[in-house]
Amino acid sequence: MTTYAELDESAVEASEVTPARRVQARAMCASTRAEYRWLLVDVCARRRAGARPMEKISTSRDAARVCREFVNQSALVQELFGVLCLDTKNRPVGFAIPHAGGLDASIVDVKTVFKPALLIPAASVVLCHNHPSGDPRPSADDVALTRRLLVASEYLGVRLLDHVILGEDDQYFSFIDAGLLGGVTA
Repeated sequence: MTTYAELDESAVEASEVTPARRVQARAMCASTRAEYRWLLVDVCARRRAGARPMEKISTSRDAARVCREFVNQSALVQELFGVLCLDTKNRPVGFAIPHAGGLDASIVDVKTVFKPALLIPAASVVLCHNHPSGDPRPSADDVALTRRLLVASEYLGVRLLDHVILGEDDQYFSFIDAGLLGGVTA
């Protein structure tokens, strides 16, 4: 298992999520789906602002465990594509699901994948999605998409640490562990 590279020691703190801010965000959301996406980011920010500090994401196993908190594989019959946003110390500061697909595919727009990371702002991200079949092995489309997202992340200045595919039980596939994601060293 690959250990993610340490980033700069300066931390980017998440702002505290107040009840007034939550009401304001809900009012700005044009749809239930938009509100749902905002609330996913809100959940992680509230946990971060609370007494229990979020643990550092050091390995693909850590990333898969945290992503599973938001993408419950056993309850899904569709693909969900998630973005776990991290601060400069690799601690979660947000999570969003910018895309939901069908039984065996999800059309992913590069612009909306990085939007949560730019808004929070995040120093790095771990991408994740589930395979409703339960088999976490990547398809050729998964590999091609990850390459496109890696290039985009470099242009945007948001470090892509890993792309994790969640399967059934505790199974997952990590692009960094498989050597399919360049730019990150042990």
